[in-house]
Amino acid sequence: MRIIIRPKLFFYIKTGDDIKDNEYQKRANTLVGVARGTGTLINWLVIISLLVSRLGVDLRAFWASAGIAGIALGLGAQSLVKDIIAGFFILVENHYNIGDVIHIANVAGRVEEVNLRTTVLRDLEGAVHIVPNGHISVVTNRTRQWAQVVLDTAIAADEDIDRAMLVIKEAGELMLSNRQIKQAILAPPKILGVNEVSRTQIFIRSLIKTKPEQRWAVERVMRKKIKQAFDANSIRTSS
Repeated sequence: MRIIIRPKLFFYIKTGDDIKDNEYQKRANTLVGVARGTGTLINWLVIISLLVSRLGVDLRAFWASAGIAGIALGLGAQSLVKDIIAGFFILVENHYNIGDVIHIANVAGRVEEVNLRTTVLRDLEGAVHIVPNGHISVVTNRTRQWAQVVLDTAIAADEDIDRAMLVIKEAGELMLSNRQIKQAILAPPKILGVNEVSRTQIFIRSLIKTKPEQRWAVERVMRKKIKQAFDANSIRTSS
């Protein structure tokens, strides 16, 4: 008995393996960064303790006084403790990693750094946002395993719907002829059909499953192909 794997199926299996490898790499980078930061903090604490000891200060009295000060500052440090606890669970539960594109605390961007107290994001304009982990209640991760283009294409209300859907399908097939774009797509485009109707327009919805960080590039190419196909077939987008 022979098992035959079609080239197209093999391509999608191989692409899935690449995504897993990328996820593991991002996870490793994140944990290494946290470990490095934590190690640096511990090193500084040890160095300070040694310096204090060399100066002849009784460390037992020092830590006792530090304990009293800690109690006094306990209420003021609640937010810091909250940030650290939240950061711990973010790391343990793997909410996101360095390189992911996420939306947290009304801020969206690519994760540049994660530590126990804060998460650092850089948005599309290049601005850096430092978000205390304790302020994060909901995480939207746009680059976890796979993403999906949800594309609504408008046509004039009096256009032939079936003809327009066929042209959109052909535009999707033409897009797959681009080797670079094809490598970013995990499954062939799906033309779902009419999603919305207004007095002057009809909207046809398409879905394209892509690699996590390639969704926006695929969407731009698909829009371009549809526009070119509509122009070539004289399909109007509004009445």
